[in-house]
Amino acid sequence: MQAGSSTGSTNPIQGFGDYLKSLGKELGDAIMTNFDGARIIKTMEEMEGYATKTAHQFGQGRENVVAMQAAMGDAAIKVKEMGGSMADIGGIMNDVASSLGRNVIAQGKTIEEIYEVTKVTGKGTGELVKGFKDAGFSISHINKEMQNVVDVARSQGVSALAVSDKVLTNMSALNKFGFENGVQGMAKMAAQATALRIDMGTTLKLAEDLWSPEKAIDLAASLQRLGVAQSDLLDPLRLMDLAQNDPAELQNQISEMSKQFVQLNEKGQFEIMPGARRQLKEVALSLGMTYDELAKLALGSSELEDKMSKIKFPDFADEEQQKLIANLAEMDASTGEYKVTFEDKEGKTVTKSIAELNDDDIKRLGEASQPKTLEDLSKEQLTTAQQIKGILESIKDRSGTALAGTRVVEQGKRATVETYGVVSKTASGEKLQIDTLRDSLGSGLSTLLESINKGEALGGFTTALTNTSTYIQGAFDEALKNGKTAIDDLTKSTNPLTQLFTGMVEKGATYVGEKEKLIPPKTTEVKDFVIPFEQDQLRIYNNAIVGGTNLGNNTNTPSSETTQKISVDGNITVNVTSQGIDTNSLSMALNDLTVKQQIVQAVITGMNPNSNPNQLNQQIKSGEINSYNFG
Repeated sequence: MQAGSSTGSTNPIQGFGDYLKSLGKELGDAIMTNFDGARIIKTMEEMEGYATKTAHQFGQGRENVVAMQAAMGDAAIKVKEMGGSMADIGGIMNDVASSLGRNVIAQGKTIEEIYEVTKVTGKGTGELVKGFKDAGFSISHINKEMQNVVDVARSQGVSALAVSDKVLTNMSALNKFGFENGVQGMAKMAAQATALRIDMGTTLKLAEDLWSPEKAIDLAASLQRLGVAQSDLLDPLRLMDLAQNDPAELQNQISEMSKQFVQLNEKGQFEIMPGARRQLKEVALSLGMTYDELAKLALGSSELEDKMSKIKFPDFADEEQQKLIANLAEMDASTGEYKVTFEDKEGKTVTKSIAELNDDDIKRLGEASQPKTLEDLSKEQLTTAQQIKGILESIKDRSGTALAGTRVVEQGKRATVETYGVVSKTASGEKLQIDTLRDSLGSGLSTLLESINKGEALGGFTTALTNTSTYIQGAFDEALKNGKTAIDDLTKSTNPLTQLFTGMVEKGATYVGEKEKLIPPKTTEVKDFVIPFEQDQLRIYNNAIVGGTNLGNNTNTPSSETTQKISVDGNITVNVTSQGIDTNSLSMALNDLTVKQQIVQAVITGMNPNSNPNQLNQQIKSGEINSYNFG
């Protein structure tokens, strides 16, 4: 197929071009997330979630939420470039506090460094923090010390993960034994144990036993009796010195001693000499090891020595470089030669026997094992696609991440919560509590249904309507009182944004109050939701609450008039649908003139709780409250 074909799957060049175009779009999208309001808010909410989780662990409120979010933001760019996410950052912060058992806020730099270590070594934050703190290190030293561990592993050509695991597992030994250069010395011991496939913990246990002069004397005597020829292990004083001050060398001496039990058979394989197996078992028992452990050590040590004897090392190659090449080499079963695969100076992948290695090859292998920062290793261990994704992720959401760690954003959130608190306090009165509403409204409906079933629909309906109007009026009055108290409390807030808001409200209220003195009352036409009129026929003078509806002033009555007159004109049609009730009888009862008068009286009483019911009844009958033509 020709270049430029639209079928990307069969044209690598076209496919690569499409890939580059998609990266351009992804880059643009990544940049635009910093100007997307919804995305900014989402990022801030996400960070707040991780911060409040840690605050919960602290047993605190929001005292340090801003500081936590700021630290997370400081770590965000580098962690994302290494393939991490905000969830990883939040997890590290939480795990640090959890492992320390103290309310410590990990700083951005510390979070970055711990993430680097977890990425390269595969160890969790909790394990790292606990191991180093138990050994007396600050969490800020974790990255530096684990960098040394990884460097030692790379320089000797062994697994950094395996060496890191051995070091962390035995961190308590740092304060029990002497290691050259502390963690670095322990890392060398761990690297040797890894190369020889043994457990360094076994050697450390032996070293602890040898603190006792009696144990040192017994071991030296036993090894001498069993025909061991390693002089350092036959001297009790030397054994005690190695045990206390250099357990890495004690492990090395045991390794050297074990070689005497191994031979290279005719097939080119190392094996325990048939006549030395019982002797090896007795030696293992004296050392506190199993037969298998000592046999592995013996075979591994003999193989390493054989490799190094067959390599012609140049003068510049030190001991670590020699161990590196030996550890990188593996025997080719078809030829019986140790071979190593590497990339030569021309960039070609080659495989050579160790006997064929020249000075340039050895130098090349040494350069490939030179120390690299944990950050570089973290990035290089990603695929190309993962590295690109990490860079794009580091560009995204920077605005939201930055804002989340600012004090003014936190003040804005708190001001919003405090303002909503006014609404909550307004509804905090007794009459608006769930249990009170349930009892009051529920009992009213029960009474109505009981009255209807007894044939007393008129009295039941009138009582229910009157009680409901009275209850709602009381609840409203209570809410107004609580609302005023809540606003007064709001003015005492120390939040500057809340202070600004309440100050504006107070000034606005004062301004409106002054203006209201100069402007006559306005008429508001509303429909009451308790009695559904077919037309807008209800006009009431004076402000009142009827069924929860705020009714305005009637312009037909002069504002200066002191005698209140109410005109109710309209037709009321009541449709009843119910089960278990004679709806025809109920409809006739509700259309009775007396019933309608009672309804009017209940409505007006709800609007004006201070009215005299008897006087109101007389006014309705006499026509003083005029024209209630209900048809």
